[in-house]
Amino acid sequence: YQRRVHGTVSVPDSFGGAACIADDGATRSQECSTNECPVDCVGSYGAFDSCSTSCGTGSQTQTFIVSVPSAFDGASCIADNGATRSQECSTNECPVDCVGNYGTFGACSTSCGTGSQTQTFTVSVPDSFGGAACIADDGATRSQECSTNECPVDCIGSYGAFGSCSTSCGTGSQTQTFIVSVPSAFGGALCIADNGATRSQECSTNECPVDCVGSYGTFGACSTSCGTGSQTQTFTVSVPSAFGGALCIADNGATRSQECSTNECPVDCVGSYGTFGACSTSCGTGSQTQTFTVSVPSAFGGASCIADDGVTRSQECSTNECPVDCVGSYGSFDACSSTCGSGAQAQTFTVSVPSAFGGMGCIADDGATRSQACNTDECPVDCVGSYGAFDACSATCGAGSQSQTFTVSVPSGFGGAACIADDGATRSQVCNTDDCPVDCVGSYGQFGACSTSCGVGSQTQTFTVSVPNSSGGAACIADDGASRSQECSTNPCPVDCVGSYGAFGACSASCGTGSQTQTFSVSVADAHGGAACIAEDGATRSQECSTADCPVDCIGSYGPFGSCSTTCGSGEQIQTFSVSVPDSFGGAPCTLR
Repeated sequence: YQRRVHGTVSVPDSFGGAACIADDGATRSQECSTNECPVDCVGSYGAFDSCSTSCGTGSQTQTFIVSVPSAFDGASCIADNGATRSQECSTNECPVDCVGNYGTFGACSTSCGTGSQTQTFTVSVPDSFGGAACIADDGATRSQECSTNECPVDCIGSYGAFGSCSTSCGTGSQTQTFIVSVPSAFGGALCIADNGATRSQECSTNECPVDCVGSYGTFGACSTSCGTGSQTQTFTVSVPSAFGGALCIADNGATRSQECSTNECPVDCVGSYGTFGACSTSCGTGSQTQTFTVSVPSAFGGASCIADDGVTRSQECSTNECPVDCVGSYGSFDACSSTCGSGAQAQTFTVSVPSAFGGMGCIADDGATRSQACNTDECPVDCVGSYGAFDACSATCGAGSQSQTFTVSVPSGFGGAACIADDGATRSQVCNTDDCPVDCVGSYGQFGACSTSCGVGSQTQTFTVSVPNSSGGAACIADDGASRSQECSTNPCPVDCVGSYGAFGACSASCGTGSQTQTFSVSVADAHGGAACIAEDGATRSQECSTADCPVDCIGSYGPFGSCSTTCGSGEQIQTFSVSVPDSFGGAPCTLR
């Protein structure tokens, strides 16, 4: 509105003159409008929504809702409608899985050969809030074998036992062989002799049999200067038999003769009757005949014999005992004193019928012996050898193998028995049969189904041991059948929209009937198929509002001026004020001018 102040009544009416249209100092008003009034923005942030994570530090958002937008240069809100702002939120601490690993292996425990080296487990992030444990404790160690350079190996060896003597009698030699059981290697000390080297010593068992050595010398002079004589040669023993050696064919100094002839001498017949033959009867008186035998017929004018050759003569005989000739013979040779290498064997003379009553004697006495050499072939030499010590086992556990080598110290010869194995042959045996440490082998299986069909649930995985640890092997990180869980989310759960209309705003009119608006604010938007709100965020609805009746200003106006009261000079003319709407409820009265 604007108010116009009338001027001052300069001439008050008097003497029945017409009153002014308004009292002196009276005012009247009329509506006026220039620009709309500024409207300040009205709005606020809604409640924070749920945290973005179920554990650890997440974020949650609140949305700014403008209930009355600014207009006509009114003050802006602190944020745009629908603008969001976030803050950190935390519910429970999230499970933290242990993080760690084994470092590099340390130096080997030995500078040569097989040692051990260790690596240490370092936990960089310890498990917490139910997270998975590491496979080992912080500072735990584990070891493995290591090998740098081979250690010097000193030769190990020794001379074996002496072999058999080279001869079964007298002074021979016997040999022992050096056997290397562990050859030197990698700069180790050498043995005192090479593998297979031999050394010998003299050996003596029993004296050897010495065969008699002798011979007949040359024949001496003939015993006669004519005819047939005899001449003699003498047996000389140069080496007498000893230690069971063979006897000579004759004693030392024994002689034997042979006939010799220079010029033929007169030869007288030489003959004689032989012994009487057997008695014609075995007892009593019989007859027995003897025959003349010319042993040397007469020659060169020599005297004849007393009877011709073959002439017989008889005599009575008596049953006295007849002469009995000795009957005997050498038996078979006994076993050779040695199976080889020249031994001796004897045969013994056995008299089965001794001579009696003038019978002829045997060629040797009963029990007399004579010897001959036998088994002059070389003796069989049996092979001598043995397996050496077993070498190191190929495995420290779990059944390895180790070998030993056969060494022949004396090879077989002359049909002797062979060794049980060839020189250098090897044989093996199982060693270190204790079970090796077996580390546990196992793993967590796949996670099972989520405990809920929507939203955040939990799911479990179970640890299965496929190979249990044994013999001191490393244990698994969990027991067989142990389980661990983790959060899971399949499909988000339906979220029903949460919202409400706010309070009605100010009435659009300060009097009379106006309208007022309330705005719908969504604090939780529907999602994942949840129920929608009854209205959209920011939607408005209105209702009539009335406080008090509005003041009604008087509305009226002057009609046109009437005719002038005079046709000339100073007259007056009148216009009439007509009220079309009287003032009420404290409205402004009409004003007259």
